[in-house]
Amino acid sequence: MQDGFRDGRFPVDALERSGGMKKALWGVMAAGMVVSMMLSGVGEAAPLSADAKTDGQVRNLPQNGWRSLGGLDRVKSGEIVQVQTLDGPGGDVSLVYAMPKVKAVKAKVKLPLAAGGNGEEQELTSLFLGNAPTTGAAGEPVLPLVPCYVVLPEGRAYAGASVTTGKFVELPGTYRVKHAQPAIPLLPDAKPKYVAPDPAIYGSDDPFPADTLGTVRVQKKRGVTIVIVNLNPVVYRPKSGAVSCYTSLKLDIQTKPEEPTFDTKLEVKYRPDKSRPLGNQVDNPGALQSYEAASAKGGAK
Repeated sequence: MQDGFRDGRFPVDALERSGGMKKALWGVMAAGMVVSMMLSGVGEAAPLSADAKTDGQVRNLPQNGWRSLGGLDRVKSGEIVQVQTLDGPGGDVSLVYAMPKVKAVKAKVKLPLAAGGNGEEQELTSLFLGNAPTTGAAGEPVLPLVPCYVVLPEGRAYAGASVTTGKFVELPGTYRVKHAQPAIPLLPDAKPKYVAPDPAIYGSDDPFPADTLGTVRVQKKRGVTIVIVNLNPVVYRPKSGAVSCYTSLKLDIQTKPEEPTFDTKLEVKYRPDKSRPLGNQVDNPGALQSYEAASAKGGAK
């Protein structure tokens, strides 16, 4: 393992609550299984959704500056999550993420009793947000999540993060969003262990998740400092069945001067990778220019 990464790709355990990028399919969910996926690559930017275009946080930005996210699947068609880099003060980094429309897919499912079933079919909803993955800890609602991979300028360290929300749009109707089941160990004769919906969540009308800013991690890859941030644009109120989504989220990452490494043997120098370009795996590839410039002068770590 190199710089906390595997095979030149981002670690799957960067996702909040689930420990992995999981897309729970209806047929798989009925059997209690979860499929884990690694997502990477950059796709072509698609037209912004109608809701995002009316978002003031998005409307005031150049329309030709949007790009797809480095940590999400390439898609040939359909709406995708998109990002645009802003000029941050000093060495800080600011990005705006534009969200596609949330799609709610309802299906009749007969859950096992241990999973909260009552012996009859129930109408449960799967929520999708373009090419964003869905995730959820066992017993919690399975919701879309936006993983952000942000390069800090050379010589800067992470100091904090904040999110500014854009337009808030509520889907018409009410929904019973499906809950996640534990993953089945990849062992012979392993059997699924079902869990019921968490009553503390499903019995409340408090917004879930409570914060749009999820987990934040800092890692190094080939000498580049990358901040991994999970954003929660979709909000679910279980008791009333309301589902809403922010059409944009502005992520501000504060930085500070990086402390020097006194043991030169521990320093990781910047090294470009022609076979797996790092610029295709992050949301602000322009920030890599600071590492290239410092490396040309012999100063990039």
